[in-house]
Amino acid sequence: MITCPFALHVPADLGDALELIGRYGNAARPLSGGTVLLPEMSRGTIVPDAVVDLAHCGLNTVRREHGHLSVGATVTYRQLEREDGLLGKFARSITGGPQIRNRATIGGSAAWANPSSDVPAVLVALKSLMVMASTSGERRVPAEEFFIRAFHTAVAPGELLISIEVPDDHGMRYGYNKLKFGESSWPIVTAAAVVHDDGNARVAIGGATPTPFAVEVNDRDELPAAVAAALIDPWSDILADGDYRRQVAAVIARRAADEAYLS
Repeated sequence: MITCPFALHVPADLGDALELIGRYGNAARPLSGGTVLLPEMSRGTIVPDAVVDLAHCGLNTVRREHGHLSVGATVTYRQLEREDGLLGKFARSITGGPQIRNRATIGGSAAWANPSSDVPAVLVALKSLMVMASTSGERRVPAEEFFIRAFHTAVAPGELLISIEVPDDHGMRYGYNKLKFGESSWPIVTAAAVVHDDGNARVAIGGATPTPFAVEVNDRDELPAAVAAALIDPWSDILADGDYRRQVAAVIARRAADEAYLS
């Protein structure tokens, strides 16, 4: 049960939402799917002055435009399951049950920036652009620069993540793999692989470090060494320590790459 007092705002459109976010700054929390925010408020670990519900802001659509896929920040995993390519593949691999798939959103997960989430590595692998807006306008940040540290992103006070632009995936093959200890647990390490027609591969690894990182190789046999060289700051939490994540990261990355090469 949420016991802390807060103001609940349900803006009629995105403009009103941005005005509210600008007025409250860091004291406001946007409500998307609520699968993280509401439990954290119930535990008292997040105590906002205001909650801004984004349900009527038009951020729940997926559109193809100008050579990329524009995914609204409040698009759910269930919506993404219907899409082709890696985004659809990744969404169909979520194991949180129907409640999570029906409520959790790609923008909410990205903005939460949990190192163990499925979303960050996928966005980095696809070289996605994160679109943020404020009352002053919009700006775009590459996914690799969006995740600054664990649970911290490039979203500035007064800004809102409104969409994610994913490049057209024509001519690409995909693989996605993750290590989990149980059906209901967070992943220990995730890996998303994109292989181009020329055989070059880009593999992004999440969970092994505080922020996802990507390596690019010409041959999948080069992948273990590339991952080991890039993994200089392993992430530790209650699920696994950094040394364990360092040991398994290359294995999970290779599994994702193998899936992509063989698809």
